[in-house]
Amino acid sequence: DMAVASKNQQYEKAALLRDQVSSLERIIEHSFLLPADKLVPLRSKPDYHATERELRNILKSKKRVSRVEAYDISNIQGYQSTGSMVVFVEGKPAKQHYRKFKIKITGKPNDFAMMRELIARRLSHPEWEYPDLMLIDGGKGQLSSAMEAISEQKQLGKFKVVALAKRNNELFFPNNPEPVLLKDMGTGLEHMLLHIRDEAHRFAIEFYR
Repeated sequence: DMAVASKNQQYEKAALLRDQVSSLERIIEHSFLLPADKLVPLRSKPDYHATERELRNILKSKKRVSRVEAYDISNIQGYQSTGSMVVFVEGKPAKQHYRKFKIKITGKPNDFAMMRELIARRLSHPEWEYPDLMLIDGGKGQLSSAMEAISEQKQLGKFKVVALAKRNNELFFPNNPEPVLLKDMGTGLEHMLLHIRDEAHRFAIEFYR
């Protein structure tokens, strides 16, 4: 349709169609597809307590996991990098606790160093309630960088920390080389972790733009 409009010199219509295509591409870029056997009926409400029990089992923790914080970095080749922190309580976004950061590191892009800075700056605010679980966007490298910042702030053991890699939706744990695939978890937990990770990604991009 865009090509036809352009050929007919309907340039405004072609531009509008181009923008619509671009918007659809952005939506699809951040979506994921579920097989039919994992689809949840629209009217069913997730049972957070059941989801939390499974999460605690995976984390090997007896403590409640009520507050989850997720972190993401947004930049283009390291330029004007931004960081996000989103907060979910009992599986629901608590937007009054969201925080955004202008990353101070300059020079060549370094995702690991930027994540380390983000976590260190978050932990420098003891007046913000600490989470039960930190969800880092990324893989082993980002997780290691976060753990370095936590160790420097002497906060090791205060909360659980995991990283969620985008490529295969793998969940990484400190001191464990083997990740867990989200697709192998219960649907409720898989949906919740993806939703939290994607919200951190959305908030970081929104601030960057």
